[in-house]
Amino acid sequence: MREFTFERQTFGSCLVYRLMPGEELDRMALGMLRYNEIPGLLPVSCLYEDGKQTVRFQLSSLTALPGYWAGQIGRRKLLAFLSSFCRAVLECQEYLLDPSNLLLDWDYIFVEPLSGTVRLAYLPVEGDGGDRSDARAFLEGLIRRTSFDPAEDGSHIAVILNTLRSENFSVDQLDARLKSLAQPQEKAVSQQRAETGGSAQPSPPPARPWTPPAEPAVPPVQPQPIPQVPPAQPQPIQQPAQKESKKGGFSFLGGNKAPKQAKPSKKKDAAQ
Repeated sequence: MREFTFERQTFGSCLVYRLMPGEELDRMALGMLRYNEIPGLLPVSCLYEDGKQTVRFQLSSLTALPGYWAGQIGRRKLLAFLSSFCRAVLECQEYLLDPSNLLLDWDYIFVEPLSGTVRLAYLPVEGDGGDRSDARAFLEGLIRRTSFDPAEDGSHIAVILNTLRSENFSVDQLDARLKSLAQPQEKAVSQQRAETGGSAQPSPPPARPWTPPAEPAVPPVQPQPIPQVPPAQPQPIQQPAQKESKKGGFSFLGGNKAPKQAKPSKKKDAAQ
C-alpha cells in the first residue's frame, strides 16, 4: 500500500511520495513529464532525501476533489468534470504514458477552482508497490457518492452509468458520449447567438432619437399704455427778496442808499 503525504513549502503545497524497497523511477516517463507540459497532469519533480528517492507534485492554487465536489452537483458541473477527466486520461495515451499509473484516489485528485479543469498525478515509478488504477471503477464510485440536484432531469446520469457498465468500455467511448450529452446545450447557445447576431446576450433595444424637452408656455407680452405727461407750463420769474437794513429800513432799488441823519454835536450838548 503506497502512502502519500502533504508538505507545505515556500512556493506552495506538495504531494510527496517516497519510494518503497523494490521500486525505482521510470526514467522515460519522468523525462516525458518534466520536459512537457501535459494538459491535465500535475508538474512533477524528484529529490533524494534521507537515503530515499522522493517524488513531488506541485499543488499551487488547486483544490482537492472532496472540497470541490461538496454539495449538490448539477448537470453542467458533472459533464464538465467528466469531460476534463477523460481528456487528462487520453493525454497520457498521446504521450505514451500508462494511464494505470495515475493516482485515481478521491483524496489525490485536484481541480482548478475557477476553470473546473481536472489535474491528475502521474506516478513515474516501476515496481509492485501499489495497485493499478482503474478509471471505470473510480468514475462509478464518484457517481454513487455524488448528491445530484433534484430540480434537474436525471436522464444524463442514467446514460453515463450505462456507458460505464458496458462490456466494451473505453475512455474514448465515454468522452464521445459526454460530447453528445453536451450538444443540446451547445445547440441552444448557438441558436441564441444566431438569433442575436453572433452574441449569446440579447442585443439592446435601438436607441430612441433625442428630442429636446418641451419649454413651458410663456404668455405673450401685453403692451403697456404710456402715461400722458402734461406739457410744462412757463413759471414766472421770481425777483430776489430785498435785504432788510440793519436799522429796520429797506434798501432802495437801483443801488441808492437811504440818506444818513446828522448826529448831534457833542459840544452843543455839553454847552447846554
